[in-house]
Amino acid sequence: MNDDGMNDEGKIVFSLSNGEVFVAHLHNNGEVRKTLLGKHLKSVSGLIRDTDNPNLGYSCGKDAFIKCFDIRSPRLINLQKCYRFEGNPSLPLKLNGILQNPDDPRCITVCGNDPYVRVYDLRLLKEDSKCLDNVYLPHDLANRSTACIKGIAYSKMGQLLASCNNQKIYMFQQEMGLDPKSIHLPLHLNALPICLSEAQVYQGHTVDNQLDRHDITFFGSEDEYIASGSACGKIFFWNKREPKRVSCIESLHIVRCMTRNPRPNHPIQAVLATGGVDQFVRLWGPNNERLSRIEDG
Repeated sequence: MNDDGMNDEGKIVFSLSNGEVFVAHLHNNGEVRKTLLGKHLKSVSGLIRDTDNPNLGYSCGKDAFIKCFDIRSPRLINLQKCYRFEGNPSLPLKLNGILQNPDDPRCITVCGNDPYVRVYDLRLLKEDSKCLDNVYLPHDLANRSTACIKGIAYSKMGQLLASCNNQKIYMFQQEMGLDPKSIHLPLHLNALPICLSEAQVYQGHTVDNQLDRHDITFFGSEDEYIASGSACGKIFFWNKREPKRVSCIESLHIVRCMTRNPRPNHPIQAVLATGGVDQFVRLWGPNNERLSRIEDG
């Protein structure tokens, strides 16, 4: 199983390493019934549900496709095939993550094996269309065609985090995006049409570049902290307003996947869930002394 997404009313959407996407129906008597929704041509790298409609969701995969699913009908619909910007623009882009902007639910954001974060307007998406709503590029990666984005996260205010294989995390304000209309393919990285804004940079963790995925997340009642796993077996926390690391937790395993409680303002359920290369999912909450100290300032 690569990724999973919880839905309402006892339904779980999950994927297998062969690209198949299922919905599992959990009944009160303990029975579990699963239905195949569809399949990517390669492994699935991200699953999310629509913020406005719990029956809808989106997936992305190593086959470069963004797909849509409805748990009420067993099929995956192709929304977009993503391609590289630089070099040969006909080369498909292997995708590593997908998100919906909580501040603008009409937008789907994906990252993959190049240094760009792409934002698409759901209302305009269709297979093989080239329409983009926004594009983000870290300022120091403009000449790094080997760079790739391994994870993305949104704050409640629409700020965007991007975890890169150069051991850095970047935070973009919404206005820092490239104008998609100024991007002409094939794109030459040393001839960008505008000056790039400098995103805030956070460092200190370690990214395992043998893995395609490295999750990060905002944390705290007002998204005032940034949390990241690390290949060294720790969870790192930074103050969002400055690149100062405020704490770390020994997790004793490589932290590859990370998510937070979708209700971060809950007084006793402000927890992180982490996963790595072993078979365990670990939960971290305010009962942990170090984590509590962060929340207390």
